[in-house]
Amino acid sequence: MEVVKWIDPKLYETIRSLMPIPCVDLLVKDGKKILLAKRVNEPAKGLWWSPGGRILRGETLTDAVHRKAKQELGSDVWISKQVKTYDFIWRLVDGTTFHTPTTYYVVELKGHRLKLDPQHSEFKWFSAPAEINELHPSLRTAIQDSGILFGGDK
Repeated sequence: MEVVKWIDPKLYETIRSLMPIPCVDLLVKDGKKILLAKRVNEPAKGLWWSPGGRILRGETLTDAVHRKAKQELGSDVWISKQVKTYDFIWRLVDGTTFHTPTTYYVVELKGHRLKLDPQHSEFKWFSAPAEINELHPSLRTAIQDSGILFGGDK
C-alpha cells in the first residue's frame, strides 16, 4: 500500500474533526532516564511530552516509530517494547476536540545525537519518579506503565 506523505492542512483539520487520528509516541529511555520535549504546537502546547505523531496511511506502527524518531529527534532508535495504546481526547483552547488513540513504545537512541525539530522548544531528561508529578496525567500513566522510572520494565 502506498504511504501518504502530505495532506492539505484544511483537509486534515476536517478529517481530524470527524475521525480518530491514530498515533505513536516514543518513550525514549537511557537507563532509568526518559527524554521528553516541550511542545510548540497543539495538542499539549507548552507541555513536556513524548516525541511522536500520527501514523500515515500504509505505514506500520513500527515504521511510524522510526519515522517520528528521525523527524523529531534526528536519530535512529531501537524499539525495546510496545507499552500500551491509550485514548487521548484533546479539548483545545479554541473549543475544538479531537481523538488520538496513541500506542506508546519504549525506544533507545542509536548513538547520543539529538536534533531539536521545529515542533519542540527544548528536550529534557527526567530521571526520578517525583519529576513526572507535574506532567499531564495521561503521559504520567504511560510513563508509569513503561516501568522506566519505577524499578525496571513491566
